[in-house]
Amino acid sequence: MKVQTLVLIAIAPVVLAVGCGNRQQKEKSQTKAPDTIIQKSVERVISIGGTYRFGADMMKGPVGSLKIYPISESVALFYLDVNRGAPSYNMAMLAGEMKRTDGIWLYGAGDGKSTCTLKFSFDNSQVKVELISGQETCGFGAGVNVAETYKITDRNTPIFFINGEGDTVKFESLKSGQPR
Repeated sequence: MKVQTLVLIAIAPVVLAVGCGNRQQKEKSQTKAPDTIIQKSVERVISIGGTYRFGADMMKGPVGSLKIYPISESVALFYLDVNRGAPSYNMAMLAGEMKRTDGIWLYGAGDGKSTCTLKFSFDNSQVKVELISGQETCGFGAGVNVAETYKITDRNTPIFFINGEGDTVKFESLKSGQPR
């Protein structure tokens, strides 16, 4: 009994030291974790680039995709491709430059060239597209509705898109000031 008590007394300081060390290590990792979480959240909000989609089968209803290529925190290029689905399969395709003003992303508003205006509202994993004006002037097929909520399917920034004619178009070639 005396030997067991002596062994317990001898081991107790080691157990306490190890336990306190683990607790301090846990406290350190816990103080870093919220900073990391906040940083990742900020990165997601800022980075709108990627590929977004809605619908699954054009035989059953409309489908669409939206590819976004950010240039800066306030300018991004996009390619919108929507198909109405059966039976007409009418389409809407549009490549353009959206700009952010006061937290709102717009295409065509106030650019002096277009009466086709779209609004893009971003959330963590989706973007809601609204047609503000120009159903007729946007060049969309009859009955095609681009106003949908598109869910992110790929967070990687797309480099190119394939247009309606089947040509591969690099987003880099669409930047302002370059030939379109």
